[in-house]
Amino acid sequence: MELILEEESISANSMKNCHKIMLDIFGDDVRLVKYWGPVQMNVFYLEYHYSPCDYKIILECERGFIVIKVQNTDGDVFRPSMLFPEAKHFHYAAVEKDVLQLTELTRKAIKENLIIFEPA
Repeated sequence: MELILEEESISANSMKNCHKIMLDIFGDDVRLVKYWGPVQMNVFYLEYHYSPCDYKIILECERGFIVIKVQNTDGDVFRPSMLFPEAKHFHYAAVEKDVLQLTELTRKAIKENLIIFEPA
């Protein structure tokens, strides 16, 4: 699926940047399967399929704050903040280093098999 956003706004640019970072960090291991937004107050949703492990990787933005989670086929979830102290502060979708940090920590947890899923 291709991310198509014709709107030029802070929210749309944040969403496009998050998508670009996901593709840059995960490469061919992910593909976009679902998205919506952006809507008012910088709210959007991006969902990817991570093929090597059959995981969903979900980026959600609410009022500019971004979170990322990994979900297995049972619906259990992992968030980088469960493992990495540096992921416990607020991350902003409009701040590239924040999106990079969450995405890189998520990739590290997956690649190094550090993920411990918790029931949703």
